[in-house]
Amino acid sequence: MELLKRLFIFGIIVIFAVTCSSDDEDIVVDCEDETAECSTEAAESGGMGIGSIAAVAGGVVVVGAAAGSGSSGGGGGSSSSSSDGGTTTTITTTEKFSLVVSKSGSGSINSTPSGISCGSECSQDFNKGTSIILTANPSGSYDFNGWAGDCSGTGSCSVTMNSNKSVSAVFAIPTEAPTNTFTLTVGKSGRGIITSTPSGIQCGVDCSESYEEGTSVLLTVNSASDSRFAGWAGNCSGIGTCTVTMNSNKSVSAVFQVTTTTTTTLPANSPPANSPSTTTTTLPVNSLPTNNAPPTSGRSF
Repeated sequence: MELLKRLFIFGIIVIFAVTCSSDDEDIVVDCEDETAECSTEAAESGGMGIGSIAAVAGGVVVVGAAAGSGSSGGGGGSSSSSSDGGTTTTITTTEKFSLVVSKSGSGSINSTPSGISCGSECSQDFNKGTSIILTANPSGSYDFNGWAGDCSGTGSCSVTMNSNKSVSAVFAIPTEAPTNTFTLTVGKSGRGIITSTPSGIQCGVDCSESYEEGTSVLLTVNSASDSRFAGWAGNCSGIGTCTVTMNSNKSVSAVFQVTTTTTTTLPANSPPANSPSTTTTTLPVNSLPTNNAPPTSGRSF
């Protein structure tokens, strides 16, 4: 019984082969996957129905066509003439792979060649072997932080489509780097105040302030009416202006001195200190004047 079955099947194959071995044009389709869909496309591309399929083996589909119909088939096919005048056309399908792109944060990803515009279009099929360059474009206040998946780093992303690929782009709002601050402390002796530019120091009242690293601070003195500025001490010196750069904690002192006024009080009715002195001389009775002046008329001696 088994032998009869095999003979019956063999007979059908022989009849089928003889039917398709005419001088008609044959179309040979090289399909990567041996599927009914692929076979159907091959048959239809030859203008034949699915019943015209002569053989499916190793992904190659052979279909019959009317003699003299010429070359047919998909892109990449080639045509050659047989010795008996028949024509065999081979149609080779192109293998494709999928590139899927995703993102986090606000931004877009575009591809060269075109196909990916994510935001909106984040997946595309590309022919096997195609080289794809992806470019990340952050939006608003976001920065591009890097790739993940089949790309890495923060530069351009290039993938070769020899298999399905998946790439992610990370966009994020930048965080401010911490800023170092340093303290300026001002002291004083005597009567006066010290102020700063930029503001922060008003000593007398407020004698310390924190400033960002690298800030240049100018200190100015204002003496009281009965005092004078005598000079700086600490991180400034001399009697000129004081400027400190805040690359570390700084300390400055200002010295004020009281001015001295001398007042001399004289006794009542005393002559001024610079007036000429007065000398009084008492003469004896009947003595001549010291200057030998002539006698006064009317008197006798």
